[in-house]
Amino acid sequence: FTPTILSLLSNFIAIFPDVMSTLVGTQYLNSPSIGNYGTYIMDEILPFVQQKFRHNGKVGVLGHSSGGYGALRLALDFPKRIQAISCQAGDMGFSTGYCGDLSLSIGPIRKAGSAMKYVKDYWNKSHFSHSEWAAMNILCMSAAYSPWTSEEIDVWSKGNQSTFPAHVPVDFEKGIIDFEMFLSWQQHDPICLIDDEQNRQSLSDLDLLFLDAGAFDEYHLQLGARRFVQNLQDYGIEHEYEEFEGGHRGTSYRFDTTIPKLIRALCK
Repeated sequence: FTPTILSLLSNFIAIFPDVMSTLVGTQYLNSPSIGNYGTYIMDEILPFVQQKFRHNGKVGVLGHSSGGYGALRLALDFPKRIQAISCQAGDMGFSTGYCGDLSLSIGPIRKAGSAMKYVKDYWNKSHFSHSEWAAMNILCMSAAYSPWTSEEIDVWSKGNQSTFPAHVPVDFEKGIIDFEMFLSWQQHDPICLIDDEQNRQSLSDLDLLFLDAGAFDEYHLQLGARRFVQNLQDYGIEHEYEEFEGGHRGTSYRFDTTIPKLIRALCK
């Protein structure tokens, strides 16, 4: 960390929750297919920390990629409980961000024989090709955005668990993509979520709404960010947005910019 960040950190409590699952990510939301990770963070981890340490009552969330999405999502799902968020290259603009992975996912999962077999084999690998990562990404996002119901999960957990427990928009055997199902994911896209009045109010209540993205993001998330920022402008929601020379990966240096912003907002 730079001297500036170190001086700010002297009055700052940082929490790094483990929200990894067997599908790699969780998107920091509640899903019957993955688990109630949003509630886990906000109703279990956060109160535990607040009981252990002195604090001013303000909470900020910072994340990159899925973590950036999670920062936004937690602010929307738990209104008035978060005062500042910093979203780095967060998932938004699903139609471009995820679309390329749909066809890439077919080969690795067909080779494994099934989605559940692929998940098991995935963790026995020491490194992954682009298509192998794409396959896991589609399964993870299916579990987050088109999960089974709690009742379906209950039946599945007590019986044959060879079927992947979510609605996946790809028939891996026939190579057919269900675009209607894929487009249903957009109800979870920040670009669409902002059309809800309560969600707009939640974002307006924040002391800091900061977003950034690399101008050459490999998943085109800068394009999604531009659309989201335009919506923020159209709705008159105060925010900050920076687009920098870089891609999606290898951008941890951006925390030299984002962490001080978050801390200053929480110390006001």
